[in-house]
Amino acid sequence: MEKIKPGPMDQEMTITIRRIDKAHKKALEEFFYQLQFLGNVGGSRWVDFFADGDGNFSPEIAVDGVKPKHQDKNVWSEEKREYRIDFEIYYNWLDDEIKVGNL
Repeated sequence: MEKIKPGPMDQEMTITIRRIDKAHKKALEEFFYQLQFLGNVGGSRWVDFFADGDGNFSPEIAVDGVKPKHQDKNVWSEEKREYRIDFEIYYNWLDDEIKVGNL
């Protein structure tokens, strides 16, 4: 089965993160820097971010002014006990949605 190819890079999003401290801000900035850096140099790597929800990390996040929505895709790895978010999952999901006419 042929999978969907990346579409035009015509999407933009504004992310607002509240209720974080200076350490959270620095860590998130580094996370975003690494995403951008790897994209610019053509590097493919997992970039991890530890969300310490039972600690003091409890951010309020808005994407384009709205609370983020769960995409209802299986990104949980029971074997690794972690969430793995990979663009390939969403390319395949979009391909399936187009085939059944839901997009």
